[in-house]
Amino acid sequence: MDTLITTNFNALLRCLNIVHVGKREIATLVKTLSSNIYYTMHQIESDDDNLDIIKKDTLKTIFVHEGKIQIEIDHNSQKEKIDLIEQEGIIITPDVEFKVNKCQCFAIVVQSLKDEKDIIEIVDSNGERLEKIINLYRIIKNPKIVNKPWGHEVWISWFKNHHVLKKIYMEEGHKCSLQYHEEKSETNLIVSGKANVLKDIKLNKGITQDEAINVFNEIKNVNELIVPMGPGDFWDNEVFEIHRVFSIDSYTAYEASTPQLDDVIRLKDDNNRISGFIKSEHQ
Repeated sequence: MDTLITTNFNALLRCLNIVHVGKREIATLVKTLSSNIYYTMHQIESDDDNLDIIKKDTLKTIFVHEGKIQIEIDHNSQKEKIDLIEQEGIIITPDVEFKVNKCQCFAIVVQSLKDEKDIIEIVDSNGERLEKIINLYRIIKNPKIVNKPWGHEVWISWFKNHHVLKKIYMEEGHKCSLQYHEEKSETNLIVSGKANVLKDIKLNKGITQDEAINVFNEIKNVNELIVPMGPGDFWDNEVFEIHRVFSIDSYTAYEASTPQLDDVIRLKDDNNRISGFIKSEHQ
């Protein structure tokens, strides 16, 4: 299984002409942010003259953070021009003919490999989950807002078998749970504000929550594992990796991930929230 996953990932890298990058300023060329085997995450900007990194044979979510973009869909010889403005986006399924006509924006793009599974989007309706098969494309407007004690999340796209894209806003002086995931992998990009990020505390797979707390409590000089982050900085959180984000300023970030959104093991939380899904945050 590990060999199959690695092979698929390498195929995706070749398909997308990926060069792995680290810390980069936002105001540069097209950038690849993720090194995850399940999805890729990019940022595109107005001065990008080559958007071939957005591939036809992937499932893709494109979301406009600032500015505007025009995408042309060609289906059965019928062409439709779709204008998207700030805080709007589009989901395009694999093998749909499309092109970017105009890009006067800063946008986030997340892509997943084509496979044999249906493209099923999960829609959160007041904490109830509905499944919808997507054919061709869907325009994203007014995505779901999930309230948090420290701010809120905007759930832009969530696919049952593919990727997720969220926008995260944390108010100044707050922090998320001290947490880890058993299945979910994620990539975060800060687009405004500053935060301190605690990460790189790796746990053995299969560890219990109590054992994880003990591991954390035994760490000396935890502050040495905290990294200051600002606009243009990004990082990956792997499975069984303890992490936490502390906002210095109110900050905004985008998070791409695998689809296990309820997979949150909370070790410490300022509001004593339990692990997993909290329905009241979704209503």
